[in-house]
Amino acid sequence: MIIIRTNENDKNISFYPFHVAERDEQGNIQFARLQHIMHGFAVVPGIDMHKQIFDMDNNELPNGSAVYEIRVKSKYGEWQDWQAVVGNFRIVSFVDWQFGQDMNSSYAGLGARFNEVFEIRYCGTLFRSPTDGGVQVINDDDKIIRTINRITLQIEYYSQISNMCYPLEEQIDDMIRFRKLYYAYDENDNRI
Repeated sequence: MIIIRTNENDKNISFYPFHVAERDEQGNIQFARLQHIMHGFAVVPGIDMHKQIFDMDNNELPNGSAVYEIRVKSKYGEWQDWQAVVGNFRIVSFVDWQFGQDMNSSYAGLGARFNEVFEIRYCGTLFRSPTDGGVQVINDDDKIIRTINRITLQIEYYSQISNMCYPLEEQIDDMIRFRKLYYAYDENDNRI
């Protein structure tokens, strides 16, 4: 759902923090930086993501909650890492328009532009360990266990190298499948 901001009260909304890696003039990737709005769009979560995912005392997001992953393109057209979003959220579009202006021109191409710079897909179900406070995302379809980075909310592979019941060969196969899902590149080294 796309919501158009039409009043000044929306300035107090807490936007979802995308972590975006940009390139410098030489083409080298710089450290990821926080960016709240991507190409005129933003995600507004219904909850404080860091607090709700990692706070064990908060029951608003119980185990089994659906986890989605979203990614955006940088201003240079590069796809960024997948990041977790849990619970309800809204997509907000910022449209510049003035009274007396043709509204159709402001909306023209909005959906196509949004689809070019934003992707979302189902990640799995949330599991918070009662013993160590770790957060995992379990997907029954592909059987890959993921974790959520506490700082960036990025989706990462959950390594179980010390699990003697999980054969090393299977772990390697799962890591390869994870890399193909999250770090695939085309022949021109553009992320797909």
